[in-house]
Amino acid sequence: MQELKTILTAAALAVLAGCQTLPAQDPALDAAEREYREAAADPLVQRHGAAELEQVRSLLTRAQRYYKDERNLEQTRHLAYLASAQLSTLRVRSSGRDADVQVQQSGAERERLRLQGRDAELERARSGEEEARRAAAQAQDRAAGLQRDLAELSAQNTQRGVMVTLRDMLFATGRAELQPGVRRSIDRLAEVLRQRPERRVLIEGFADSTGGSAMNQRLSQRRAEAVRSALVRAGVAPQRLEVRAFGEEYPVADNATAEGRQQNRRVELLFSDEQGRLNYR
Repeated sequence: MQELKTILTAAALAVLAGCQTLPAQDPALDAAEREYREAAADPLVQRHGAAELEQVRSLLTRAQRYYKDERNLEQTRHLAYLASAQLSTLRVRSSGRDADVQVQQSGAERERLRLQGRDAELERARSGEEEARRAAAQAQDRAAGLQRDLAELSAQNTQRGVMVTLRDMLFATGRAELQPGVRRSIDRLAEVLRQRPERRVLIEGFADSTGGSAMNQRLSQRRAEAVRSALVRAGVAPQRLEVRAFGEEYPVADNATAEGRQQNRRVELLFSDEQGRLNYR
């Protein structure tokens, strides 16, 4: 028993040390991590719930990976919610297991109350999970509506969110000027943003592999800023537009051909969720 306590305490300290080195995180994930640390320090949980606690740690590790590596906020929050629900259940179960000894002495009434409390907690957890599923489905429906409004611009609903690559904005080699015909696309984007004032846009610039990497980085920055300037002139508030440049990274076609290089000279526009959160690379 003492060895188990030592292992759990060391694990809790390791979690605390790891969390201190992480950057700022999503509030739901932070809350789940705090609940985990509190549970790991609870003697009842240490005594009765070591295996379940390890399962929760696994959920939180996966949530951290989705947040830091994949920037998938929806999956991060879903896993954080599951971890919180399991921790609530674990605390109730741990208390119940410890109370079993007393139940044997105090009779069936205390057992009935313990089971009643556990069932109520599980029911609340199930209700909360169902509510989270409904909210996620509604958000997905609204994203599909945004995609439909941008259908003429070939919008795609990606893992990061709704994204538009404007094909009439493809650039000449070494140039950052917008191609003819871009005005219609810019006006459509501005119109959609006026209809959805809660949305923000991340404008990402790219280049082909022609020239040096430093030059391509600067060129992709200029291309993204050219799109941002055009949207501002069309009436979009500057604070709703964020620019990032990736140079020759993330090609969508083979740079060994002229056609492939043309496709890689591009600007992609990623729409935020309804809270204005952007899913960065």
